[in-house]
Amino acid sequence: MEEGGCRLWKCLRYAAASVRNGRLSLLVCASVVLNAMRVPPLMVRLKNEQHPLSADTSYEIVCEVIGARPKPNVTWWLDAKQLHTAKEPVLVDDNSTISTLKFIPKLGDTGKTLACRAGSLEHLWTLNIYQLSSTARQQCPIAS
Repeated sequence: MEEGGCRLWKCLRYAAASVRNGRLSLLVCASVVLNAMRVPPLMVRLKNEQHPLSADTSYEIVCEVIGARPKPNVTWWLDAKQLHTAKEPVLVDDNSTISTLKFIPKLGDTGKTLACRAGSLEHLWTLNIYQLSSTARQQCPIAS
């Protein structure tokens, strides 16, 4: 039966009927929801503002995947190296999945590309990492 389709079914009852040809017509309608359908992601995007990051500081980088069914496999990469510090992706609604990466950049990560991937799509961020020298830290006034 197709989605939204209706069929006419003829039911015959032979059990205890005095007349063996008693007929009953039933109209059966069904609504089918296709949950087993696979739909690739439509869009992958990093939600964080792509500003310079401070070395040796912990960040939570958020990636949103739109339009995938079932929940997509989201992976994180720093250049060609896969990162494994992301939380399990969370299905926000029927159309959106969020993945959060715990990321502690190193000064040597400057110029490297951070990527969030789902299916054949990805969103890239070319990193700019800075680090205050110990001399600069000593000269910076502390705000109260």
